Amino acid sequence: MFGTFVPELDREKVQYGLVKNIETFNPLHVAFDEYGGIARDLTQPHLSLWQRVLYLFAPPGYSHDGSRPDSLRIKADYVRTHPQEAGTPGLPAMGDAAAYSLARST
Repeated sequence: MFGTFVPELDREKVQYGLVKNIETFNPLHVAFDEYGGIARDLTQPHLSLWQRVLYLFAPPGYSHDGSRPDSLRIKADYVRTHPQEAGTPGLPAMGDAAAYSLARST
């Protein structure tokens, strides 16, 4: 549906979890914490209407000023530190990862 499916590999243990620890076991907080983060993003001062729309509909990690790593940047950084994994399902080839990292850092 979102173009993010990657088949599991037998040689790699799948790890599930959150990117950021929310430090609570309260199920309501766990379920709705990210909505609070989206609300904080939407209510930042000096954003255009288009930037606010992008916070709602852009891929995970979007920020109007590029201050947060998006999923492509996280994957490129991973490939740069684990070059043997380049080109495996879900990860960019080494040249693609290097090009993405350089483009985002300028």
